[in-house]
Amino acid sequence: MVVSKTIYLMLLLSTLSFAFKIDELEFGKVVEQNNKMEKIFNLTNNSIEDKIYRISIEGDKNIKVTPALLNLSPQQNKEFKVEVTAKNSKGNHDYFLVIKEVRKKQLKKGVALNKVVKIKQSYKIK
Repeated sequence: MVVSKTIYLMLLLSTLSFAFKIDELEFGKVVEQNNKMEKIFNLTNNSIEDKIYRISIEGDKNIKVTPALLNLSPQQNKEFKVEVTAKNSKGNHDYFLVIKEVRKKQLKKGVALNKVVKIKQSYKIK
């Protein structure tokens, strides 16, 4: 009984793990007011399956990410760009970089598991 619970827990945890690596976690730039600043991030698919990742921004309309969709083979690495347009007031600003794993196929009929991670980011306008 204990062995079956342990195996079940291990399977559950492996299903919930994220199969990607991002090179840096923080935008952390200072932007002059009414100017733009960008940062390039690298995303790597650490799984053994092809993956699609949808990348978006929450919490700040003055930030855009391109491309918004990355299709990665196993162990493949691709870049995406986050660009801040400093239209807000001076000071510190926060937003979330959202990376969503989009499944190419469903696990079982009627079951779809899409993993989402939100990484809090900040920048400063001076």
